[in-house]
Amino acid sequence: MNERRMHYRTCPLCEATCGLAVAVEADRVLSVRGDADDPFSQGFLCPKGATLGDLHHDPDRLRVPRVRRAGRLVEASWDEAFEAIEAGLMPLLKR
Repeated sequence: MNERRMHYRTCPLCEATCGLAVAVEADRVLSVRGDADDPFSQGFLCPKGATLGDLHHDPDRLRVPRVRRAGRLVEASWDEAFEAIEAGLMPLLKR
């Protein structure tokens, strides 16, 4: 039987860094609320932060890195993704 757990995190969506109280059961986000004990946001949360559960479960959400090969985006490992970033970024930094 899955039990409900509460995770306390910081919202990643903007610079306000609101405290989150995220209720989770198994791999499902049940609710996202403001953390009343957070010293900065004091339980307040914007509408964007409240939708983090929906974003997490969005079927269109990218769950693995992708790199462009032969003009198409294909799944890749994190190492491959960072190598592709370095290969594209280094020439720009040199310029």
